Amino acid sequence: MRASGPARLPHRPWLLALIGVGAAAGPWSACQSRPSSASTGACTAPTQCAGRLPLGDDAVIEFHGSLWPTGNPQVRRAVVIVHGRRGDADRYFEHLVAAARVEGRLENVVLIAPRFRARAGSPGGKELHWSSKGWKQGDRSVAPTRLSSFAVMDEILAALCGKSRAQFPALETLVLVGHSAGGQFVQRYLAAGKGCTDPSVRARYVVMNPSSYLYLDARRVIAGGLGIPARSCGAFNRYKYGLEGMNRYMRQAGAARIRANVFEREAYYLVGSDDTKRGKSLDRSCAGDLQGPNRLARHTNYRTYHRQFPRWRASRFEVLPAIGHSAGKMLLHDRTRQILFR
Repeated sequence: MRASGPARLPHRPWLLALIGVGAAAGPWSACQSRPSSASTGACTAPTQCAGRLPLGDDAVIEFHGSLWPTGNPQVRRAVVIVHGRRGDADRYFEHLVAAARVEGRLENVVLIAPRFRARAGSPGGKELHWSSKGWKQGDRSVAPTRLSSFAVMDEILAALCGKSRAQFPALETLVLVGHSAGGQFVQRYLAAGKGCTDPSVRARYVVMNPSSYLYLDARRVIAGGLGIPARSCGAFNRYKYGLEGMNRYMRQAGAARIRANVFEREAYYLVGSDDTKRGKSLDRSCAGDLQGPNRLARHTNYRTYHRQFPRWRASRFEVLPAIGHSAGKMLLHDRTRQILFR
């Protein structure tokens, strides 16, 4: 199977099994007997909620899911979360389950946490893996086949909120959320990804505490105003920071579509008020530092930047008080829960 850009992978029988149409057996049958929460019927323990998503004949990715593949005709909302740089989809699934439990939404919201394995994570067999930088920006996988991580997300969303979604016919809202490296993934995906192809499903993107942002031109916030950086930093406007030198997936979307998506798609940019440290997980490259000295400053600067575009009206920028670089605390905050579940 050859990788492509944003075009969806060819239709394959696994998709029907994934959403519970027809033969729900096959590769997903083992997941159907997973232990669940006695009070809700939802699977909530990461080790018991794990599955593998086949992508053609030669590749899979792992995921954790609360209701897959049996589904639930009462489901009106789906929340897909993208993990951070450690590839710890299990921990992010736990955080998401905890937030859903506080909201009392385990029974009628499907929770999904795919894992994008980095090469350093000792993948094996058919499991797709990417470079440590590549998965978060839509690059193609290193092995066993070449596939953009954004094309994988396209397939996940096609099963949930594509034009054919028989397993969740009442679905009204799809939320894609990511924290830290996952926030970088979501912010670039919202710019170029196919998203929900069923227009009746409301798609919402939530970007939390990313290390950097995708800018739409060469301007950056300098001394409180906008300008093109004068100092030598040759990569500052190359993708993933800007639209120059984009990868295959982003090129096929094109700059015009990327700008339109960023302007028009419903997005929430959240940051913790205490996310100000310059730790090893922060992008401290020249291009990264041109966006600000820390995550809070970069969020503030990107908010200033977005105000320069009259068409950029569908995004909200918010600071959550007394939170640092913590996925768990960000997800459990009342404002985040409101965005995800209400």
